[in-house]
Parts: sequence; C-alpha cells; structure tokens
Amino acid sequence: MKDNTWGMARINWRFSYVAYVVATIGLLGGLVNYVMSFFTDTSDNESLALGNYLLLLPVGIALFVCARNFRKLMHLGGRRMDFFRSGWITFTVPAVMVSAVMVVLHWTLDRYMVTAGRMSLALDLLTVFGFADRGIVIAFLQMLAWTLAVCSLVWTLALIQGRWYGWLVDVLLIVIISVGTPVASLRVALVWFFDVTIFGPWAIQVLACLVLAAAVYAASLIPIRSKSL
Repeated sequence: MKDNTWGMARINWRFSYVAYVVATIGLLGGLVNYVMSFFTDTSDNESLALGNYLLLLPVGIALFVCARNFRKLMHLGGRRMDFFRSGWITFTVPAVMVSAVMVVLHWTLDRYMVTAGRMSLALDLLTVFGFADRGIVIAFLQMLAWTLAVCSLVWTLALIQGRWYGWLVDVLLIVIISVGTPVASLRVALVWFFDVTIFGPWAIQVLACLVLAAAVYAASLIPIRSKSL
C-alpha cells in the first residue's frame, strides 16, 4: 500500500508539468523585476517578493493533478484510494520546500534588496500575515500550515467541479465573499476565521490551518470515490 501511494505521488509529480511551467514563468517574472531594480530607480517602490511566485508550484500541483491526472491514472490501472492517499504527499512535499525557500529568501535576498536601496519593501505573505515577526522557525511553520490549508482547499474544489455539490459550494463561496462584508454577522464570522487561520497567535494559527487542511482534504474522498472516468 505504501509503495503504491508513493508510486502514484511520483507519477503525479512527473505529470505536473503545467504547474512547473506556471511557477517557472512567475518566478522568471519576479527575477526580471529584481534584476531591473539595479538599472532603474526603485528605491521608493514596494515590490512583490520573489518567494510569492514559488507558491504557484504547490497550489498548481494541487489543482492540475485533479484536473488532468485523475482519469489518466485510473485508466493506467491506478486505485482511487491510492490516488487519495498520494494527493497529500504530492502537494505537501513541494509545500515544505517552497515554505523553506520563502523563509530563506525573506531573511537573505529580500533584506539585501531593501537595505541596498533597490526597493523600499519586498512584499511577501510572511510580512503581510505577520509570520516574519516571530522568527525563522515559527514563520516557516506558519507559512507551511497556511499553504497546506490552501492546497487542500484547491485540491478538493478541483475534484468536486462538474457535480451538483461542486456548483453548490461555488455559489456558497461567492455568496459568503460578496455578502460577507456588508452583513454584520457574516463579517464577524469572516474576521474570526481570518484571525484564527492567519493573524492569531502562532500556535493556534498552525493548529487551525492543519485541522482545516485535514478536514477539507478528507472531504475529497467523496468525489474521488464517485468520480466518473
């Protein structure tokens, strides 16, 4: 069982070239922006940090594995439960790598670009979410937990598209996002949710994101079991 799961995860990585292309294009765009800052006056500008583009990799894998690989793997003789078990591995490994690289870039290259006067601020999620205020190790744990929650959500949403409950979830999300701001009770609920999963105490944030990731990912077993080939 373990060999089948890891084998399918390796196949998922092998056939995730669309995610690799998207992440590479984003990363190259960020690199061009950094390089151009040495030839133009960008000292008063806030630039998007290079590490943000790396998030396209685990999120893209979570999306495209479901959208492109499922039927292919099933026709190759894969088992649905192996696909379910392999998914977590498939996007967790790049999520760990990307979170680590983001933290390293934040405390090295991005800080150099700011102190050297090439940009006034390198905007990344570590700064926006306040993760960087708690040091390297805590920032890594918080970034990883948040990334896993996002990847799990993308994974499950991709699997339920085309089914009636998929459309229902899409509509509910749109309603919550669009109506949540003007409606006081929904606004309070949204603020609480973001406080717990992003802006709250780091231990609660990590635990909340991991619980959310596990719960949302577990729900993906329903469409995997019933998904037509």
